[in-house]
Amino acid sequence: MDLLDDDDYGSVSETESVDQTVREEGPERTGSDLGSVSEVVSGFQPKFWRSGADLDGLIQVAKHENLIRDAMTSESNNGDAGADTVVQLGQLVSLIDEELSLVFQCLADTYRARFPGLETLVPERKQYVEVVKILTRAHDVDVSKMGLDQVLSKEETLVVSMTIKTGFMPAASVDEAVLLGAIRWFDRLYALLEDVSQYVEARIRTIAPNLCALVGPETATKMVAHHGSVRDLSVVPSCNLPSVGQRKTLNGKTVDISGVRQRGYLFYTDLVQTQPPEFQKQALRIVAAKVSLAARADCAASNGNCNSDLGNRWRHEIIEKLAKIVDPPNIGNVKPLPVPEDAVKKKRAGRRFRKYKEQFKMSHLRQMQNRMEFGKEEQTTLDPYGEEIGFGMANSRNAIALSSSFNNKTKMRKGMRSRLAQETKNTHDFLSDERSETLKRGNNL
Repeated sequence: MDLLDDDDYGSVSETESVDQTVREEGPERTGSDLGSVSEVVSGFQPKFWRSGADLDGLIQVAKHENLIRDAMTSESNNGDAGADTVVQLGQLVSLIDEELSLVFQCLADTYRARFPGLETLVPERKQYVEVVKILTRAHDVDVSKMGLDQVLSKEETLVVSMTIKTGFMPAASVDEAVLLGAIRWFDRLYALLEDVSQYVEARIRTIAPNLCALVGPETATKMVAHHGSVRDLSVVPSCNLPSVGQRKTLNGKTVDISGVRQRGYLFYTDLVQTQPPEFQKQALRIVAAKVSLAARADCAASNGNCNSDLGNRWRHEIIEKLAKIVDPPNIGNVKPLPVPEDAVKKKRAGRRFRKYKEQFKMSHLRQMQNRMEFGKEEQTTLDPYGEEIGFGMANSRNAIALSSSFNNKTKMRKGMRSRLAQETKNTHDFLSDERSETLKRGNNL
């Protein structure tokens, strides 16, 4: 089935302009179209876009456009909408957003033959569609007169204008019927999404005021709609809340400098996104903990008068806590360098200092070992590890004669000298006793 083969809407010819397509009005309402919002939600079936698949499911969505608006108008006149109605409409918001993404993908795939890479230059969906409208209307118009600055920022306008001169191919063949039809359905679904979102965000404040004050009505609507009710949300542990609303990818989970893997609804709140990337993971945990408390407070006060005092107070606490975390540590008092001493340092001397230095003086025998006689072979030996050690001039007669004249005694404390003397005396007494016993035995024999 073609995108526009529907009896209620007719078809769009290739010569029909984009302006006529956008200005086309929807079908007339009949008495049988009116119904409850629950019927709209149950009748809505998202159809995922695939290569070569038709998009006839979108036509059925557009048929319910006036029905949803009538339901919202009637409920607004009769009184505030109930919690079930708001939750159902919140679920419908996510479904319409999925279909909007599919239509945008169809539009981008169709227009890529004429302007490849435009979706990377203009990633925002609504701006992309407006740029396609401008380029479709103005084929032979100068780039400066297209009016891109009314849709894009100055930086984006400059980049797109430069790319148009090199990468834009207006003569490339594209399916005009699919292109114009995709633009038409995108505008209708986008307007429908805004209407339902505004209605749900306005009514969610009466159901979960603390949650709305904490993370905003848009995120609060998504969280409540995902779990079905405020009561069901209140029983979810805070550690599971960051993954709510996370999109599944085929390539697995990607991690950037922020280190956050669970990028659900809470990750895209202003409390988390306004923080530096290295602190977003910590901010997400703090927000998730307070969201769990806010949901429990709203659930406990659902039967009575509930205000948003707790939500406002917790939001203020989070902002103050994150501000302290992001602030750099206080710079400590830096001690200045000491004033350099220009005076000449005192040189140590005297008998006591000379005796102290003699403790570390190299012995005469070691000095002679480090010397070698000219023209003579050095005597060597091996240590326990197999390393060769040279004697140098340590075995010479002069070295042996001079070594006796140097006082190289080992310096010992009095306690050590007394212990060594006692051990020597004990050894001498033991040997004397052994000798006397031996002499006695010899005399007896």
